[in-house]
Amino acid sequence: MENHRETAEQLGHMSVEETSTAYGIGASPAPLPPSLVSAILRDEDSPYYPSKIVVFCDDCGTEDARDYMVSTEQTSAERLEVARAHLRTQGWQCDYSGDYCPDHRTNATPQILVEVGYERTRQDSKFGEQNHPDGTGLPVYQHSARRYRDHAERAAASGVLAWRDVLLEEVHEALAESDPAKLRAELVQVAAVAVAWVEAIDRRQAAKEA
Repeated sequence: MENHRETAEQLGHMSVEETSTAYGIGASPAPLPPSLVSAILRDEDSPYYPSKIVVFCDDCGTEDARDYMVSTEQTSAERLEVARAHLRTQGWQCDYSGDYCPDHRTNATPQILVEVGYERTRQDSKFGEQNHPDGTGLPVYQHSARRYRDHAERAAASGVLAWRDVLLEEVHEALAESDPAKLRAELVQVAAVAVAWVEAIDRRQAAKEA
């Protein structure tokens, strides 16, 4: 174990603990750098190990095969999801309808909502069910809602509206509400704007890679 740590660190790579944090369960999914694979295999005590996972596009058959950090505690479906979660960040559509490469993906919104669902599952798994008071409806939030709404309108009129302005307007309008039904409606709008922002980021990234 110690020899493994020393070898990895001497090579300028991460220790076992750092590797588990960066590539393990709950971390942002990413392929393993090739230099880490042999070092990980030498650690006989770690539940983590590199595994080549292959995902095929259900439309054209395009294959994506990479090494990912997985765990002996994961099911085969959970190990596949590690790869699918990473591919979603690369423009793939991996959801209930199947796996589709960037050239054959369909509507982006359902895919992102699937990612939101996975994130909610991760949150509940990590923190348990959360039941906090709303803490909204205070006068200071009503004032900030007007301020951010006015700012967004001025930015739009000037042609410099940013996603930041749109989201902040929606967030502060939600914070200004004390009525549960109205608060719920505002939070749905917050979530919808966040999804639209993610879609815009994905389109921007896809345009750069085209």
